[in-house]
Amino acid sequence: MKTLDELCIYYGADKSPKLAHSYAPKYDELFSDRRDKVKNILEVGIGYSELMEQYANWNHPEPLVIYTVGASLYAWRDYFQNAQVWGIDVDQRAQIVGQERIKTYLADATDEPSVAKILADIPKLDIVIDDGSHIPEDQIATARLLLPHMKKGGLYCIEDIENTTPLEFEFSHKDYEIFDWAREGYTNDRIFLIRC
Repeated sequence: MKTLDELCIYYGADKSPKLAHSYAPKYDELFSDRRDKVKNILEVGIGYSELMEQYANWNHPEPLVIYTVGASLYAWRDYFQNAQVWGIDVDQRAQIVGQERIKTYLADATDEPSVAKILADIPKLDIVIDDGSHIPEDQIATARLLLPHMKKGGLYCIEDIENTTPLEFEFSHKDYEIFDWAREGYTNDRIFLIRC
């Protein structure tokens, strides 16, 4: 079985440290014992070629990979072989149609009516990855809407955290952990993980 890092490289997802962020190895560590158990995973922020191509080949003069629209959704689908993968994005160019075990929604994940309509369509979630706007207020608003739809024991991961203080303040009553790989050129290379 391929690691998440290998799948991210294959599809061009920026979660691999070989391409951009340092998330995939940590996710492998967090999720490896759940690979066969996860049934539903949702990612906020799908990405599309014009936006993501620059990140999929960050700091490489020659492109290493060609970005696939929704690259991380494909990586999640292949990593969690028993899971349905859900995605939300505000841009039509990020929508994926006709792929096995992947369903995407065109919506703003901070908009309560839109999110309520989506959640009425999907089961409780094992894992959420918020790779959306990266704006703390949006990350908090999205978490407020999605956290009640998490399974007990689920993991809610917020990526690309520049400043952890707003999240730490908002979720001080939750069981959370911060993983930090911030470095020159990637000052937002952090995950804020909430254990549900």
